Amino acid sequence: MQGKRTRWWSSILGTATALVLVGIAPAGLATSRITLSESGAGRVSTDGDWVYREYQTALVGSKQREYRGRRTSDGGCRYSGGETIAADAVGTWIEREVAHNLGACRLITETGRPLEPEPAVDGTDSLEFVPEPTATAESQAPSSQVGSIVAQAASTKSAWHKTYFEDPVFIDVNSAKTFVTWTYNGSCVTSSSGHKAQYGWYTPTGWRLDWQNFSSSRNCSGAISTSNSHFSNGAFCATIDTHTEYVPNKIRGNPSGSYSLWWDANKWGGCNWLLAFKHSWGSS
Repeated sequence: MQGKRTRWWSSILGTATALVLVGIAPAGLATSRITLSESGAGRVSTDGDWVYREYQTALVGSKQREYRGRRTSDGGCRYSGGETIAADAVGTWIEREVAHNLGACRLITETGRPLEPEPAVDGTDSLEFVPEPTATAESQAPSSQVGSIVAQAASTKSAWHKTYFEDPVFIDVNSAKTFVTWTYNGSCVTSSSGHKAQYGWYTPTGWRLDWQNFSSSRNCSGAISTSNSHFSNGAFCATIDTHTEYVPNKIRGNPSGSYSLWWDANKWGGCNWLLAFKHSWGSS
């Protein structure tokens, strides 16, 4: 299988100067590993059913996590996660794949603060979805709490959450990103704005957005933005279509000033083992 993988990438990418394909293990790695790609961004290698990614840029305070995925009927592995970010946490964080085993549906990631912002990828098409503002009963604070809301000082915060996949040459091939801005007073979310979603896909290698939908809501307990999306590529793996899906990519601003994230990411189809999971988030 390893030999087939190396030959496939060689035939697709040809003599691209950013990529070096070799049939021997790089220095410092176990001799059973085979390097698939190497560039200024990092190295991708395989060892049996495992695919490993080594990055040139380190993360501050890096911590590893392991996820056990759910096998899907189409042969992929679906992973999901969620967490709440403290109110006093500022800046940007990244969680990125360092190893994946498609056969066992095991994903190992590292999480930390990037030393510098991730570079933008030229050539990516994008869509931004901003719904029309609506006033509903759900968006109003309960009348019994209005007095306490007025009496307490309020603060406003903006936050975002992005989930995406990266190819073997460290290009972000598609992504879903949600945003929310909310005003809170410690016991209730009193107003919100900036509910929107952005989607990106890398057309030079054949990626396209197949569908997306977005919803938002607010009540006293939180302001929520939720996106769902599906991407595919008919050229990434010769004649076998490759698919990715983010159902959902979600963020909620909480009454305390903290914010919560939920993600569910799936990849399947041709050569999907070459795609690496990443997600990032931040606030201001």
